[in-house]
Amino acid sequence: MASPTHPGDPSTPMLGEALSRVPYAEEGDVIRPDGWNAIRDTLVALASAVASPPARKRVYIDVVPQFQKHDPLAPWDSALGYAYAKSASGAATKDATGWQAVALPEGMRIAGMSGLGQLTGAATMSLVLKRIETSDPDQQAYPVVEIDVTQSGNFETPLVPPSLPSGFPGTLAEYTEVEPSRFRYLVFAFATVPGNTYAQVNTIRIACDPL
Repeated sequence: MASPTHPGDPSTPMLGEALSRVPYAEEGDVIRPDGWNAIRDTLVALASAVASPPARKRVYIDVVPQFQKHDPLAPWDSALGYAYAKSASGAATKDATGWQAVALPEGMRIAGMSGLGQLTGAATMSLVLKRIETSDPDQQAYPVVEIDVTQSGNFETPLVPPSLPSGFPGTLAEYTEVEPSRFRYLVFAFATVPGNTYAQVNTIRIACDPL
């Protein structure tokens, strides 16, 4: 005879296993204790499955760059699926900058950011995720994640974690909690492009974890 199990017991079966233990009954069969226990186990497993929502996982938000001009510096140029800045041979160094609003999922926490793109020659680039409190009259943008890229060639940065600005009140956990009703989130891209060099941003990826 099967041993009865109780909620929370290590032996309480999962739903699929519990259903497989419920015997089929034929006309005239007597329902024995093991049959009743199998039905009970199934109900316990079903209640547990309903009461326990699936675990939330890390989500990624991929940003296709369409940068807005950020005066007074030069804008980024846009192409199909990427943004770029270039300077002709013999031309003066070009400083390009731009920004783009991003929608992040509420009830999550910013875990980091990475970037994918290309640099040539001595060109350099910085990608920065910032937040602005909607009620702030000065609309001050504070950095959440900063990525600096200096090496020439195609690049895909590792996930860079957020950091709390120096002197900023509160904790990093509080600072990185996504609250669209209180904050706007913007990605900024800065590039220094000497003559005959090139900078390109293909994708910016933001990772968010459940609270």
